[in-house]
Amino acid sequence: LYGALTLHGEAFLTAQRLRGLLAALRVFPPSRPLGTTEREMERDKARANAMLRERMERVARRAGEYLATLQVTHRSNPMRGAFLRARSKMRVKLTAEAEEFDDRLNEVRMDVVADVLEALIQTRRLVISHTAR
Repeated sequence: LYGALTLHGEAFLTAQRLRGLLAALRVFPPSRPLGTTEREMERDKARANAMLRERMERVARRAGEYLATLQVTHRSNPMRGAFLRARSKMRVKLTAEAEEFDDRLNEVRMDVVADVLEALIQTRRLVISHTAR
């Protein structure tokens, strides 16, 4: 479940968390080179911010990659282009919640598709802006 932002890899919750992370990145100060005249404390703060931003961007890219793997791509599948609820069944099988989750694993819901698509579009923008730097 590399890149999933949930324990069981749910598409909806991963998309919601990814959208929140991307919103935080929009207001987070951008990384910038440090001048030699800045005070040491400002330099340390800027360095810490740059490291945090890089980690946030890396997590966002991984989550976007994970969500992209949930898209139905087989040509003959009538749900082609939609997104599955998760990639695999829950590991814990003892609860009613796990049974319900597993029963609805291949379910396609428009609210999930919309959230995943919105998160992926924002992630693509992040990747494009990161590549342009």
